[in-house]
Amino acid sequence: MNAGEPSDAELGGLARAGSLEALAALLERSRPMLYATALGLLGSRPEAEDAVQDACLVALLRLDELRDPPAVRAWLRTLVRNVCLMRL
Repeated sequence: MNAGEPSDAELGGLARAGSLEALAALLERSRPMLYATALGLLGSRPEAEDAVQDACLVALLRLDELRDPPAVRAWLRTLVRNVCLMRL
């Protein structure tokens, strides 16, 4: 994160309040972590990419379930993990 950029917690709060731009920025920032998680669980690059995409959609649809914006990265990691476990 560069100086002047909002933190993950700030983006999570903005996304929770309805900012799709904040959610998009947060997902883009988190994509490498989400991909690494999915790849570790699935072992296949194409499957991991699909799982991350599915998890991003779940995040959009379940944004109202984000209770703790400072823990948004853990919430996203849980979403991708659950998507992967459903694939397995």
